[in-house]
Amino acid sequence: MRFCETILKHIMLRTEMEKACVPDSLLKDYKEEELQDLSRKINQMEVGEQIGKLGEEAASYLVRDQGFLSCLVRLSKEECYNPVRTSSFLSSAGDAILSEDYAYEELLSALADDQIEPDRICIYLKYFRSVPLTEEEKGHLMMGLYTLDECDTFSIGDLTDRERRLLTEPMMSSNFLKKMAKERSFWKRLLDPGYHGLIKGLSDSLKWRACLMQRQEKVLWDHKEAISTGLSEVLKRIPPEEAVTFLVQWLDNEALVYDLNRLKHLLLKVSADKKLSFMKNRVSYLSFLYGDVLEGVNVELLSEDQNNLLVYAITHKKKHFLSVVRENFRDFTYFGWHNLLLDRDTYERFLNINTLNPRNLRECARLYALSDDKKQVLTWGQYTFEEIRLFATNDIFYIKLYHRLADLKMDDRLRVIREIIGKKCLLEGMTEEQLDKLGMMLKEKPVSRWMETELKHVESLSYQQAVSLLCVWDEAERFIPEIRTGYHADFLVYNLEKLQDIPDFKTAKEQMPEIDGRWKQLNGVLKIGEDFLFKNREGFMRFLCEGGAEIFHAFLSGALESEREKAKRLCAAEIAGRFREVKYYKNDLEREIALHLPAETQQVWMKNMEVKRKPMRLWEEDRLLPIMQIGEVLGHTCLSYRDGKYKSCLLSCFDANKKVIYLSMEGTLVFRAIIRLTKGTFYRTNGKRQGLQFADLTQEDAGEEAANDRKEYLTLFLERPYFKGVSEEKEKEAVWFAVEMLKKKAKQLQAELVLSDAYKKFALEEKQFIRAKYYMYISESKNGEQYLDSLGGMAGARQEGSYEEGYFLFQESFVNPRTEK
Repeated sequence: MRFCETILKHIMLRTEMEKACVPDSLLKDYKEEELQDLSRKINQMEVGEQIGKLGEEAASYLVRDQGFLSCLVRLSKEECYNPVRTSSFLSSAGDAILSEDYAYEELLSALADDQIEPDRICIYLKYFRSVPLTEEEKGHLMMGLYTLDECDTFSIGDLTDRERRLLTEPMMSSNFLKKMAKERSFWKRLLDPGYHGLIKGLSDSLKWRACLMQRQEKVLWDHKEAISTGLSEVLKRIPPEEAVTFLVQWLDNEALVYDLNRLKHLLLKVSADKKLSFMKNRVSYLSFLYGDVLEGVNVELLSEDQNNLLVYAITHKKKHFLSVVRENFRDFTYFGWHNLLLDRDTYERFLNINTLNPRNLRECARLYALSDDKKQVLTWGQYTFEEIRLFATNDIFYIKLYHRLADLKMDDRLRVIREIIGKKCLLEGMTEEQLDKLGMMLKEKPVSRWMETELKHVESLSYQQAVSLLCVWDEAERFIPEIRTGYHADFLVYNLEKLQDIPDFKTAKEQMPEIDGRWKQLNGVLKIGEDFLFKNREGFMRFLCEGGAEIFHAFLSGALESEREKAKRLCAAEIAGRFREVKYYKNDLEREIALHLPAETQQVWMKNMEVKRKPMRLWEEDRLLPIMQIGEVLGHTCLSYRDGKYKSCLLSCFDANKKVIYLSMEGTLVFRAIIRLTKGTFYRTNGKRQGLQFADLTQEDAGEEAANDRKEYLTLFLERPYFKGVSEEKEKEAVWFAVEMLKKKAKQLQAELVLSDAYKKFALEEKQFIRAKYYMYISESKNGEQYLDSLGGMAGARQEGSYEEGYFLFQESFVNPRTEK
């Protein structure tokens, strides 16, 4: 029975609410009795239609203040009544009881006043209904209330009546006081008449052009009388149209009292033009104020970052730097985006810019700002320009290592790290522990000194290999006296953990095939049979000792299956001691260049030449492992077996028609270039067989000369050179020496020597070489892809068998036989 009564009661309530247009959503927030009472009153007063036009929050308010219903009925009959405006007003009423707090006339007046925003009516009624406000002041009040909304620590109820009255002034909603209006104490200070006048005057002038900061406001308050007086005097001497520009510069400089005192005297002595020009920007302002330290410099040409640097220099009295900029202003204008010296951290934290000279300034134009990661490493305060330049131009690992050399003098630190940088010998992805150990070893002596002393006996040891040993010196030291080559060093470092129970390196070397982890990984790809390796164990050991496993393991990283098969054949031939058979297999040379060659010519080509002239040694190289390293031995190139962009072309160097020439000075490798035996012609041709054709009688008179033009010439071609660690004079000496040897080789081959156009800078006209157009034959390659330095880079199978046009260097006797003696 009770259940039925409950259901009936709910049905009656829903019916009543529906008729009164009271939202059902209020059921979750209010008691049924309250909603029943409100709905009955609405229905009795027959104002359901008006309630339906109000929002949910407005209806919610009526539950709390049911006495307002009678006001609502009266208001709805007024001509000015707007249900949307009324709804917004009631929604913002909060805990107020409007029916009791305000007279009907006050409510009607506020609702009818369009100057008062509907959600601000309650605030207006509570704090401003008794204050006579003009229409303009009401508008400022509305804007001021928006400013107050952004204040997190206080609200309008926390202000005094006098402070609230400030809201009716335009300055409280201006951009100028946007930040300071959030400070509660600032409102109290504004009640001071003199200070109020000063702030109001600044706000009226600046509006959106500036925003008053806390430190500026503090100075204004602490020196309000002096600033008011000084500002009045200075502004009298500045054209009214420039007053705003001046005030912006004056506030930005933040030396408010000092500037005014200086300007009162300075402006009396200068011309009208000078008065205008000193306000163009902050740099010109400061320069004028502090003695024209940049006189004659057009700062309008500068970026914001350049101006910020000059402002810093002026305000921190960096007079020497400013004089360098003034005397070398053109160099300073070249400083672009993300420039090292324009980075605020650089000139504020890391570098005393007063130490810079004109040469440093020019160098800065090409330097980029330090990354955030690098900045985190710089923990020593200020650095010299040489140090900062080093940090800006090198990887973070070199910077970390530099900071591990703290015990050394700065010159010694720079000498050590420059050697490391010059040789590019830091290992990729070095750990902090490795850097710590390397730093300790380098504090004892540089890498080169280690290589001249404890590591002197290790042949062909690279700087990177030496660094690898230094990083594990404690663990590897007992083996080091026995290692003999750089490849031994690689093997030792890579397999160090496996060698801990082995007594000496001799034993380790004997067990190399079983120990070397890189060989195991490599042969997992090559799959060369154990029987073959056992049968050729001597060659196998030589292959490992000369670094074959490391080289081909790196080369085949990410390689295609076809490249793996080619590498397998080459490695197997090398291990078996039959590599030259594979390189010069049967008639491969003739097939590659599509030209019949006498057996004697082929033998001459296959025989490697070597010549010596102290301190130089020059030789032809066609062995597998030395040529695999052409992209590494003189610095990293696109043919690096590790990660060269065109390393897929590297195996084409083992075509029968290709070799490499190397040149050393004092035992150090300084020059290399690829040589190719090919053919060429002075006549444009597509390289394909022409087939039978009708005779062209119009060309009959051309006779033998035309036939000679179509002739193909056996060509010994020298590709572009690569150098390392020698002067331009020594480069020329090396090239001339190489050309002399190749002229002899070409003569033995009965071929023509042709040089890449890259050699034209080496004054070879003195050797009777001239420049002319030639069509060079692109030979076929067993690799499928080949890299032709002088003919546009990588060439694929489609280009093979064709002629490529270009300019090359020839012996004059070849181009014009009549010049031959």
